[in-house]
Amino acid sequence: MSNLSQECIAVTNYIIEKIRCYNSDKILLSEQVLLHTKKIQKLLYLCEVEYMKRNNGEVLFVDEYKVWPSGPAIDGIYSEYMSFSDYGPFPRKDLQTIELSDDVKNVIDYVLDRIMNVDTCDLINACGTDDITC
Repeated sequence: MSNLSQECIAVTNYIIEKIRCYNSDKILLSEQVLLHTKKIQKLLYLCEVEYMKRNNGEVLFVDEYKVWPSGPAIDGIYSEYMSFSDYGPFPRKDLQTIELSDDVKNVIDYVLDRIMNVDTCDLINACGTDDITC
């Protein structure tokens, strides 16, 4: 059973679905966004930051970030989404979730449009941890 909030699961699933949809239009693997739990963690964090900026410090979800060597991370994301296939993690449709508001989707879309193609190491550095090897 997941210890993640329904909001966190819904945001994570939305990010994965958006990137999978983006990748489905790309014929060459080199044009696709490689997705794994480290990248999901950084995208979640940056979506949270953007949401808080737009909403007077209100959080996107209540799940707490921990300090990991690769920067801020939510423990449950790793354990729930570490199942990989040849094409990265899949959304967890089996976990109870909520419908995201248009405001939340707009924030996620804004962040993804700008940084989903950024290398994971660069995202880690952008999240405040620049002393690790990716």
